[in-house]
Amino acid sequence: MQPRATTSRHAFTLLELILVLLIIAIMLGVISARMTGFHKRSKLDNAAAMTLTMMNQCRYRAINEGTTYRLAIEPEKRRAWIEKLTPSGYKPAIVTDAEYFTWDNTLTLQIDTPLENSMWYVPFRPDGSTDPMQIVIEQSGQTPRYIATASPAEPFRVYVADRLELEMKGGFDVPDVY
Repeated sequence: MQPRATTSRHAFTLLELILVLLIIAIMLGVISARMTGFHKRSKLDNAAAMTLTMMNQCRYRAINEGTTYRLAIEPEKRRAWIEKLTPSGYKPAIVTDAEYFTWDNTLTLQIDTPLENSMWYVPFRPDGSTDPMQIVIEQSGQTPRYIATASPAEPFRVYVADRLELEMKGGFDVPDVY
C-alpha cells in the first residue's frame, strides 16, 4: 500500500485574489467619496468659525479698550481683518499678516448690509453692542452657514440654514452650532 500524496494549499487562487482586490477597491471608493464631502464641510465650518472668532475678538477689544472696533470684510479679495477707531479714523489693528483671514475661493459670502466703498463693515461699540445682521457663507452642494444676531446686545451665533429659517419665526432660542 502506497502512502497517499497529500497536497497542501500554499497559495490563493486567482479568483480569490480578484475578489479581495475588488472589495478593497469598493471600500476605497466609498471612503474617498465620504472624505471629499468632509473636506468641503470642513472648509465651510472653518470659515464660519473663524468669522465668528474675529467678531468675538472685535467685541472683546471694544469693551476692554472702551473704543469702537469693526470687522472689515473685503469681498473681492475674500479677506477680513479687524480695525480700531482712532482720532484720525479707522486703522487696521493688525500686527502681522497672519491677522488677516482669507476665505477659500470655493466659498461665497453675503451680508445683509450695503457695501461701503466695496467693503462690508461689522461695527462693535464700547458697550459691546453691534448692529443686528446676518452673514451667509455658502459652498456649492453644502448647507449654508448663517452667522447672525437678532439684537444689538446679543452675541453672534452660527446657524445651519434650514434651522435658521425655522428659528427666525420664533427667535434665536436654539443651541449654537459652535
